[in-house]
Amino acid sequence: MSEIRVMIIEDHALMREGIKAIVSRDSNIRVIAESDNVDDGYYAVMENKPDILLLDISLHGRSGLVLARKLLGEMPELKIIIITAYSKIEYILEAVENGVKGYILKESSPENLADAIEKVYKGEIYIDSYISNKVIKSLITKDDVEIAEDSK
Repeated sequence: MSEIRVMIIEDHALMREGIKAIVSRDSNIRVIAESDNVDDGYYAVMENKPDILLLDISLHGRSGLVLARKLLGEMPELKIIIITAYSKIEYILEAVENGVKGYILKESSPENLADAIEKVYKGEIYIDSYISNKVIKSLITKDDVEIAEDSK
């Protein structure tokens, strides 16, 4: 496998350094840039053109999901993995609807992060196993509601 070029946008320095240390264990993954905020992060992505962007949802009170939507509108080939403490179904669905390819919780094991990066790089979707059941239940419930409305 060729080298995977990763960028991290995370506003907490300790978390950012931890993520960098975890992904740097894998010889196929190289962190090429990092940022702690939406504005600098946007310009760093446009300049460095990473293969994978690891993006937090909450960045100094601004939304990483809004940034993801903007970036994917300009760079549809960019693969984004959300790394967050939030497991709310609304965030997960918004991320996926906006074209995000991965969603992983900060409480996941370090091995899951490397696995997510490799799978998303290969074109797969990665949803943290802790929240995948929530997503499926939400989609089933939504479909049931739509079916019931259609039958009226």
